[in-house]
Amino acid sequence: MPPKLLLAGEVAEFTDAELDQYLEASRLPNGDRMVEVEDPDNLPESFIQRLRERARPQTFKPVDLDQVSARLLQPEPTRRRSSSTSSSSTSCSVTSEELYEEGFEMEKKAYHELASDGGRPFYPIELLPDLSRHPEQHPEILRYWSPPSKYFWHIFTKQKMDWQFFRDFQKANRYGWKGQMARYQTRMLRFLEKYSIQPPSFEFKEDWTGQDRLTDWIEYACYTCFVMRMRKWDPLGYELKVAQLGWITDQIPLIQAEMRQEATVGTNSVKRNRTEDDEVDGGEPLTKKQKALDGGGTATNCQPLETVSASPPSPDAAPSEGPQSISPALGPRPEP
Repeated sequence: MPPKLLLAGEVAEFTDAELDQYLEASRLPNGDRMVEVEDPDNLPESFIQRLRERARPQTFKPVDLDQVSARLLQPEPTRRRSSSTSSSSTSCSVTSEELYEEGFEMEKKAYHELASDGGRPFYPIELLPDLSRHPEQHPEILRYWSPPSKYFWHIFTKQKMDWQFFRDFQKANRYGWKGQMARYQTRMLRFLEKYSIQPPSFEFKEDWTGQDRLTDWIEYACYTCFVMRMRKWDPLGYELKVAQLGWITDQIPLIQAEMRQEATVGTNSVKRNRTEDDEVDGGEPLTKKQKALDGGGTATNCQPLETVSASPPSPDAAPSEGPQSISPALGPRPEP
């Protein structure tokens, strides 16, 4: 069940960045934004004034990716794109294949942008061609991002948007809590505690770009908990966030293991280089060092991101033989 409403005192303590996130998450279908608390009579006048300052006309409306996906899934005759000129207006049909290819390219772009900015794509990009053509065969992936019985496969795009909201939240709080990182960290920990999450030790930095990726990810979990506290009016959205938070927390030990492995590889590499240098300085033939580099070196496990350069799969391509067992962000696991 979703948690109870926030108290007036909790909402009144929001920083500007937190309040903006709260109001955005509380946006109603008609575009209005609502503040709903357990004890509205206790909202201070100073907070109400902050709301008045934000009550200005909106000049844009966020893109609803679910509506875009629903349009892609409609039969071709129901989709039309209109174009107009100064003298007349005509309409031309847009084929389902054109819309599909546009969405496919958008997903590829979002995947690489997300990965390059420190995010963790939810599943291996090698699955994108099959998932985009046959989303119904991948419920183990879609259940985290798509409403039941819907097959919205633009997952990387949704992830990229959410990650960008997190980055904005992160930067704004560095400004709002300037010089008070310890207090900010304590506040964020309270959000984790509400969902019984106990992270490993960490320390937020004033300069967020200097944080390691584990600390960044823990802060992302804090942000997700913060957003969840404001989704009680949207049960479906709340349940999806619950599933996503479970995946986010599952990544923490995986990131720890990756960082330990990278540290071990780096240490071994330094030791090897020092040994080789000592041998050369001690008068050993240079060919010995060359042989060590050619055949005796330690291979690292760091590889660049692979780029999907193939064209989208043909609409007539046969679906894969049943859904694979997927470990999100790690790739397919062998069937037992």
